[in-house]
Amino acid sequence: MLAAACALALTGCSPEFDWRSVQVADGVITGVLPARPRSETREVNFDGHPLNLTMTMAQAGSVLFALGHAPLPDALRADSQAAEALARGVILSFYASLGVPPPEPPPAPGERFVIEGGAPGQSVRLEALVTFSTRDLLEAVVTAEPAAFDRAPVRDFWLGLRMPSGAR
Repeated sequence: MLAAACALALTGCSPEFDWRSVQVADGVITGVLPARPRSETREVNFDGHPLNLTMTMAQAGSVLFALGHAPLPDALRADSQAAEALARGVILSFYASLGVPPPEPPPAPGERFVIEGGAPGQSVRLEALVTFSTRDLLEAVVTAEPAAFDRAPVRDFWLGLRMPSGAR
């Protein structure tokens, strides 16, 4: 029993999980990622608002950990209700992409949520938090097949996450 406990404790220290502190969006989000991060930026369109979404991510085994941000357009910076609607739309898009109807009521911005879905034979689990600040849309996401979550120290990712006090 002691050997099993030691093996479990060492899982978080294995070379597969080389935790590194990262800052994204000029320090708006601080978190930890389990490997050397890489960033990708692409333009996405939500409710007629083009956004440059940058995802800073790292993969450990089959588990993908990501921190994302997109500067809000001026119109959304001046309208917190519109920014909140955008964040809610992003949350709903995660459900749609996994083919799962959202719960009623759906998660609110700033509330961590879990979705299990995907195509037949390709089950996916996604844990995410989507919120916004006065200047950015902010995301934290972990995704993998459900069994991989049992082997990965996903809790460490969430414990290391820091978002600004102005985030909703």
